[in-house]
Amino acid sequence: MDQTAALQAQAEGLRAEITALQQQRDHNLTPMNLHLGDHMQDLLGLLCNSRAGVQADRRRQNAISLLKAQIRESQESLDQQTQFNSFSLTTCNFQTLDLSATKVVQKVCLAGQCCDLLFQVEFQLSEVKLEDGTERTERTVTGLNVVLNTEHIPDLSSFVTRVEENNDLLLLFRTMRRFCQRRAERCTTYQGFQEKYASIISFPGGCRSEVMAINHPKLPGCVLFIHWSVGVSIEGQVTTNIELLTKIPETAVQMSSSLVEEAPQSFRSLLVFLGPKDAIDALIKSVSV
Repeated sequence: MDQTAALQAQAEGLRAEITALQQQRDHNLTPMNLHLGDHMQDLLGLLCNSRAGVQADRRRQNAISLLKAQIRESQESLDQQTQFNSFSLTTCNFQTLDLSATKVVQKVCLAGQCCDLLFQVEFQLSEVKLEDGTERTERTVTGLNVVLNTEHIPDLSSFVTRVEENNDLLLLFRTMRRFCQRRAERCTTYQGFQEKYASIISFPGGCRSEVMAINHPKLPGCVLFIHWSVGVSIEGQVTTNIELLTKIPETAVQMSSSLVEEAPQSFRSLLVFLGPKDAIDALIKSVSV
């Protein structure tokens, strides 16, 4: 009896949740839900069945086990997709603005993050049935509004303005992904050097900043700076620029001015042949010898 009562309580909880969702639908604002297959719907229907009996209880127990397994599988799939494309959504709402036999207009609100970049996106999605005798439809995006935490990334702000003007949602997400991946690559590389050369490496603005300082262990005051910037053009092209800057005492500059002047160009040559990680590693080793 206790088990039957517990199952009935679960069924009542599901009914209450269904009622709440129906009320939310009636207000024309619904969160995006998974498209449930027939099997999932059958399982939910079985849980809501209030019939008693040993056989019915056994079916409900099996249904609960299957639902838990499917939820775990869905969560694992979602985690894999998040890891693959770097996007994680926290909010996804739809509001129907216009509905007819040939046209549907919805307001879509998305919020989430791509790596460490938080974003909010709002737009209107129109789906119009084509008058060609088929079931095909045409979708268009209008009224795009994007909010990003771009306080220290002015290039990205200019790009966002251009995207909003053109309602180019695909370019927005594609560029955000590339931009965040390049920044994540820089952060991972910097963290690796910090662990490997902790005594001579420092970060004036933290390991997520653009600048890494290499302090010469035998020449106090001599510091080399790696400036690794990631930018976005107004057209959405993501670029990486890595430069070597020097801070050398005046007396040392006078003794070896040619070496100081040639250092940035030599480092650029290393970047071409070795790539960012190996070029910076070679530079640090030459300093720490």
